[in-house]
Amino acid sequence: MPLPRFGGLVPKIDLEKKTLLLVAGPSGAGKTVFINQYRSRTLAPELTRLLPANAERWPQIGANDCMKRGVGIDRVLPREWPAPGGIAHYDTAYVHRFGLGYEHDPVSELFLNAGQVIVVSIRPPAETLKAQFEARTARQRAAKKTSHVLWKDHVRRPIERAIGRIKGIDPRDTGELYRDAGWLNRCYDEWTTFAGHLIRGKPGSRLIALEPCLDDRGNQSFRLISAS
Repeated sequence: MPLPRFGGLVPKIDLEKKTLLLVAGPSGAGKTVFINQYRSRTLAPELTRLLPANAERWPQIGANDCMKRGVGIDRVLPREWPAPGGIAHYDTAYVHRFGLGYEHDPVSELFLNAGQVIVVSIRPPAETLKAQFEARTARQRAAKKTSHVLWKDHVRRPIERAIGRIKGIDPRDTGELYRDAGWLNRCYDEWTTFAGHLIRGKPGSRLIALEPCLDDRGNQSFRLISAS
């Protein structure tokens, strides 16, 4: 699989000296919960030990913003970045809405050119993911004004799809992807392959796979699937 290389989009930052904690998974998988637990030091100690030391306060990077907002990598990186690394939040389902591979996402240059990458892949089972995604969507919609929800559903989204079709792109909704029984396994397999390319040849890099679960007190936690 051909992968792009860094093309000087952020010349003021030496990415080879940065460590990227890349927290990845489909929308609704639990990435924000994981990051919040890590930052608040409530993440299970056995998982914290797998992560970079003293990285809880590293700046957070919205890695999907390159595609969502149509901006360059320099616009998603911290303006001031003295920390040795950053925590990237990446929705692995987003590129699939457009029928693209991870190598076509412009932010992949950031992943490829960081000196060290610790990939945390959160992989809930299909039914768990669907339930978590629907619950989160319901909470988000309930928090918005009715007029905003109606505008998004009946004006903005149809216009976006119409423009996309003119450009030869017909994006699928995330919920539509989740209703495809085989899609999630394909997504996990493709991301695992791509993540393997990211960590190859980078000393200290690793791929950690987690599954969301509940702890003994019924609080959301994560179970280690593998670490390599």
